[in-house]
Amino acid sequence: MDGIRGILDLDKEVAYYSVTEPDVVAGTMTLRQILYSEIRLSDGYNLFEEIHQADPMCPVDVVVPNIEEAERMMLMMQKNTAAFLKFYLGFRSKIPMDTIDAVMGKTMDPTLMSEIEKCSWDNDKMILTTPDDAENDKKMKMEETAWYVDIFADGEGDGNKRKKIAFASKEALDELH
Repeated sequence: MDGIRGILDLDKEVAYYSVTEPDVVAGTMTLRQILYSEIRLSDGYNLFEEIHQADPMCPVDVVVPNIEEAERMMLMMQKNTAAFLKFYLGFRSKIPMDTIDAVMGKTMDPTLMSEIEKCSWDNDKMILTTPDDAENDKKMKMEETAWYVDIFADGEGDGNKRKKIAFASKEALDELH
């Protein structure tokens, strides 16, 4: 079971309006309905098998298939749930954008909603890039430079003359087999 951050109320009903008569309420929709009906794997099956939220403001737990594509989608969703849903639904759903915005505005964490414009989306690969990703990339590039020395790495010593610490002897590992 995985969790989704940033959903305040999965079952809050939000009115949506008729496309032909914008002043007429056509019905109501919840985020739970959208997640079950619109978030799909490439083979057409639902991403979510189960979605649970005990009460509003409680964590949302989900059950997804144990396949690589589902895990990748959940990883992207965990970066910023609001951004993932906005981009995914905007490109892949038939629900009008103003309806998606209305539902998300009433059911999602406002902090995540405010960060959507700072994120980017690759629709072909379904990859969400957040400002945190860019910061992490900068850190990784610095750590890969020749002069960078991580004094907290697994090992002893200082500078580039580090001796690896043996965590388990080869004999002990051979006995496990």
